[in-house]
Amino acid sequence: MYKCHSDSPVLPADIVLSPSWWNKHAGISFDEDFFFHPARRVEAEQKMEKVLYEKWGQYGLGSKTPHPEPVVGAVHLASGFLVQEMAGCRVDYTENAPPQVIAANRSELICDPSEAFESTAFKRFDASLDSLKKRYGYLTGDVNWGGVLNIALDLRGESLFLDMFDQAEKVAAFFSNIQKLLEKFTTHISRQTGTTSISVNRTVRHLKQPVFLHSECTHTMISADDYRRFLLPIDVAWSRGFRPFGIHHCGPDAHRFADCYADIPQLDFLDVGWASDVKKLRQRLPNTFLNIRLNPVEIVDQSADQIRDTIVKLVKDSGNPLLTGVCCVNMDDNVSDDQVTAILKTAADVLPERFDRIKKKLENTGHTPDYYAGSADEWKKLCQRKDLDMILITTPTYMHADMAVYAMQQGKHVITEVPAAVTVKQCWELVKTSERTKKHCMMMENYSYMPFHITTLNMAKQGFFGEIVHGDGAYNTSKMRNNFSKTTYWNMWWLRMYGSRKGNIYPTHGLGPIAQMMNINRGDQFDFLVSVESKDFMMGNKAKELAKKDGFFEEFAKMEYRGNMSSMLIKTKGGRTINQTWTLILKTAEEPQKYSDSQARRKYCRTHRCRI
Repeated sequence: MYKCHSDSPVLPADIVLSPSWWNKHAGISFDEDFFFHPARRVEAEQKMEKVLYEKWGQYGLGSKTPHPEPVVGAVHLASGFLVQEMAGCRVDYTENAPPQVIAANRSELICDPSEAFESTAFKRFDASLDSLKKRYGYLTGDVNWGGVLNIALDLRGESLFLDMFDQAEKVAAFFSNIQKLLEKFTTHISRQTGTTSISVNRTVRHLKQPVFLHSECTHTMISADDYRRFLLPIDVAWSRGFRPFGIHHCGPDAHRFADCYADIPQLDFLDVGWASDVKKLRQRLPNTFLNIRLNPVEIVDQSADQIRDTIVKLVKDSGNPLLTGVCCVNMDDNVSDDQVTAILKTAADVLPERFDRIKKKLENTGHTPDYYAGSADEWKKLCQRKDLDMILITTPTYMHADMAVYAMQQGKHVITEVPAAVTVKQCWELVKTSERTKKHCMMMENYSYMPFHITTLNMAKQGFFGEIVHGDGAYNTSKMRNNFSKTTYWNMWWLRMYGSRKGNIYPTHGLGPIAQMMNINRGDQFDFLVSVESKDFMMGNKAKELAKKDGFFEEFAKMEYRGNMSSMLIKTKGGRTINQTWTLILKTAEEPQKYSDSQARRKYCRTHRCRI
């Protein structure tokens, strides 16, 4: 199961605009030179990147100052034609439309992979690659390579449908030769650029590894039985040899093939054509990334609210936003900027239904906050406001430092949840930024201000304990239920922290009160520490147990989790010592609803202890 990059939105969204749009709004002509003249290719892609940024840069599209990139193919279009031309089809080029493949209508089921690579079309293409590589030293991007049935129909024409009944063995051999041609072509490209399928669907950019995406646009013209007989064996072979493997099914009936697709050993990615039954596909493909395609024809007649409602429904039908993407491909020159924005903004809200639920919850409360959503960096707009003096940060821990630094740079004081940083480098960035901007940066260690700890601190300050030479702090808790809940933490971020970091990743509850009593950074300082931890006895086993029943947890079953018991011994400059432990336990007292309850405080003092 393949997921998005960690810094990508949970619900990645992408768009592809048709040549008619680019021709009308950017003056780009899609004649033959656009595809084969090296300098023209680079210049055109650079211009497209800039236009996308100017219109939708806030959603991650395009580049503000695009550099010349030696892109080998039209990665901003959705058009397969080169392999067909290599195999013998004629291709017509026009200024405002994608290349048009003219069916060869061959009398025989013939495709010779060797001849294709001796064709004028391939030699011209390969020469353009050599020219780009000679100038830039590397290549990037890829070329839409079509698909087996797509190319077969372009070579043979509609007679192919009768051939499936009359010449089944010859059709199988014909498809096998096309398969070999495509394998050789994609290998030739990927060895030089590292990818094969950005030109098939740009959403694959958001996944961790380059997807091998097989275009099956014409499968809507055949039965599921014919697919199973002729083409499923090819997809099965590719799923084993070219992972991550995906299928591009842009037709409105992907659900017809759901049972067939479920028989593919590793179907990591599926382009789901508009009007397909997403819910049925998710039932049969629980571990597949479903990339939902919107209808580019309907979009031009829809309002922003209608577009939003459509996306929200389809994402709900998919059932797992971590395995879902949204795209709209080949929108023509009739689509408005606002309609495209509606697609990107809805997806950028991450989980639109949750956002709406929060707004509804605050209705009639007298509290009308300003909302910030629509892009991964929307929080920066909050920090930029002139009417605020302080920013409160309560996001996942790995976001704290970056947000705090940016807020101080915008002239705001910062209060952040614990821990304020997760690396030494981030700690120094906080200190230096605070000193440079003259803005306060406070970490909210709430345990330092609980009644029990405040009382103990007061006693220490008055000398009740004498000279304090040692402190013993701990955080003993059970995070098993919360960490493995699909709904408690956004994007399972706490579980990911357990699976990616070692040592004590949450030390401040036990350490904060002791640091106050020892006047740390107010006369004494931490000097050095030694930290050891046990092996993991619980987290990995739990993840593997859940993965057997639910494919969602397969990713987490492969992680190496931090130890269940962490012990840290700290020495201060003044000669004091602190013993800090972090223990993951199977069961503990239920967390109290209110800190003010005396019995609850006693429970918390036992499980989150501080001793001197």
